[in-house]
Amino acid sequence: MATSAYQKQYKARGKKARAVLAKADRNSRKRLGQVAAAQQRLNDALARLARLNQVYSTAYPEQTDLSADFDDYGAGAAQLAGAYPVAGALPALAVVAEASGGLALAGEAIFGEAVTGPPPAPLRLTGAALRGVNPTDGGFTVLEGQVTATGGTGAVAVRITIDNFVDGGTHQIGEPFSYPLSTRFVTGVRQYRAEVVGQPGVFVTDSFTVE
Repeated sequence: MATSAYQKQYKARGKKARAVLAKADRNSRKRLGQVAAAQQRLNDALARLARLNQVYSTAYPEQTDLSADFDDYGAGAAQLAGAYPVAGALPALAVVAEASGGLALAGEAIFGEAVTGPPPAPLRLTGAALRGVNPTDGGFTVLEGQVTATGGTGAVAVRITIDNFVDGGTHQIGEPFSYPLSTRFVTGVRQYRAEVVGQPGVFVTDSFTVE
């Protein structure tokens, strides 16, 4: 199955995000190493002053103005290092589920892209205007109507199922259709489910009348 622009965009954004994190990870570890080395040098210097006071019975200050502002810096650095995420532990990029009608989303600054518009609202089916018509010649029931939705981007197809077993075919959202079913219903109310192709979690259920 061909990879859509939506899936390609996810993969490209994911690769760049991982590269940026890996670079920041290396830089932070380098800085933390420098902080640890500086902390050790400071401790050595303070120990030297303490020995000086001991040997000569003096009271030379054993804490600089700078170190006084960071009494808990060593513990803070250790806490930061312990909580820092390890870039190497990130899982590989998965194949993202199809969405947005296969179209790439708008550019966002957080991904280092030029902003091309606000993120689209999530796709949501809002209902369907359906009816069933029984031809006078005794043929199969014809399903007519259209499905409407809000949010999302681009054209999205929906599959309609009637009474949990009769497939009403696949149709584009918002486009009128007329589709012969595989059976003839008696007149009355029927239940239907319309779901987005490739996204079964986006669906709507309701009823329509066979005339």
